Amino acid sequence: MPDTGKTESIYVERDGMIATVVLNRPERRNAFDLAMWVRLGEIMRTLNDDESLRCIVLRGAGGKAFAAGADIAEFEALRFSASSRPPPTQAPSISARVGCGERSMASKAGCIWLA
Repeated sequence: MPDTGKTESIYVERDGMIATVVLNRPERRNAFDLAMWVRLGEIMRTLNDDESLRCIVLRGAGGKAFAAGADIAEFEALRFSASSRPPPTQAPSISARVGCGERSMASKAGCIWLA
C-alpha cells in the first residue's frame, strides 16, 4: 500500500514488514469522523491481505492524544438513536484485524498487531 501522504486524515507509512497507520487530525486530538471510520476499515482490510506484513502499528499524530474517540461535531447530523441500527462502517474497521486472532498490544500511544 503506498504512502498516501501526511495531508490525509489517516495515512500509512511502510517500512519493510512493518506498516504504521497514522490517525492525522491532531487539531481534533485525532477524533474519528465518519470518513475516518470508513477509511480505517479500507486500510485495515488491505493490510490484512498483505502476506508480507508482520506488524501493524496504529498511532495518533501530534503527540497529545492517540485518539479522542468519536468526533462529536458530527453527532447532530449523523448520530443514531438506540433503536436504530449502528453504522456498518465502525465495527469492520478494527475487526478486520482484531477478529483474525493475531496477538495484539495496546498502550496510551496506540495499538500494535503482530502476525
